[in-house]
Amino acid sequence: MGNGIDSLAIGEASQAANNVDTMVVDGIRNFLFGEPGSGDFDLATLNIQRGCDHGLTQYNQQAIDIGLAAVSDFSEITSNVSVQQCLEDLKGTVDCIDLRVSGLAEDHVEGSNLGETFQLIVTDQFRRLRDCDRFW
Repeated sequence: MGNGIDSLAIGEASQAANNVDTMVVDGIRNFLFGEPGSGDFDLATLNIQRGCDHGLTQYNQQAIDIGLAAVSDFSEITSNVSVQQCLEDLKGTVDCIDLRVSGLAEDHVEGSNLGETFQLIVTDQFRRLRDCDRFW
């Protein structure tokens, strides 16, 4: 099939997706900037900063904005105790956690690869795309 879009589409349709989690493999994290230590950025950090630059709100504010309840403890975001502890060590309080990190850390909705917050955001975006595209 060559290197065209067909081979990419077949690959995407036939391969199982990895689970979404908070871990970033070195091959992705260092892909844009070379070997560790050769630059001041990594892709995960750049994406978090880009979210701030584009005005993404903190996790609790986003939850409220989309109709969810704010959380008061990291255990309400994830049941993974080591992730809870890491978030608490880094951020101190749930009121300081950004949307990207917390959205990736959320326990997944059953049958989904996303947590509740990201699932609602993605669903809303696809609904808007569908409703505004006369060729949908």
